[in-house]
Amino acid sequence: MMMVSDKYFFSAVRRVNEIPCHLDLNEGVWLSSIAEGRVVLEIGSYKGRSSCFIGLTARMLFCCEAFCGQKSIRNDQSVVDFREVRRAWYENVSNHKLRARIELIEMRSEDAFDIIREKCSGELGLLFIDGGHDLENVMNDLRYTKLLIPGGIVAVHDYSHPSYPDVAKAVDQWSKTNRHEFKELSAVGTMAAFVAMQKLYFSSSQPVIS
Repeated sequence: MMMVSDKYFFSAVRRVNEIPCHLDLNEGVWLSSIAEGRVVLEIGSYKGRSSCFIGLTARMLFCCEAFCGQKSIRNDQSVVDFREVRRAWYENVSNHKLRARIELIEMRSEDAFDIIREKCSGELGLLFIDGGHDLENVMNDLRYTKLLIPGGIVAVHDYSHPSYPDVAKAVDQWSKTNRHEFKELSAVGTMAAFVAMQKLYFSSSQPVIS
């Protein structure tokens, strides 16, 4: 497992914390702690705050981000120039010298499953979901839990945020269906987190025992 010195880590955290986003500092540090030494998939990266927190300690991070926003926005949300968001993501990841272990998959998550499955190569240890916050998108993103190794963790941002009830609805529905495969973990902030208890996905190259 990768060991990150306290001096390096806390200095890096202070710099990453300057990146604007709704992920708070405690959530970012928590993500860094559970990402250490793991292959990680992040769905929804925005300007790269969470990408950088995770990238500080992850063995490899794949970021699935289309830079085109959600299909619909609430009345209290403003229109975002995602060309600027994309530029900011690249700038932040580069400024924190994390490009070597962060790979961007510039696609919508609903279209990227096969590509991500191949890239993770049966080693996915952490899935962080912070993409579309409507029911359909969250349920789609939770499909990626099938790629987690035993002991792998899924963390979902904004689960307890009052502005995003569909996130909680989707996670609750998923966790009920998968209660024998996943165990709930303690998390921080608005996160919900679960650990995979057994192997969930078999590639077509593996034999099927009947």
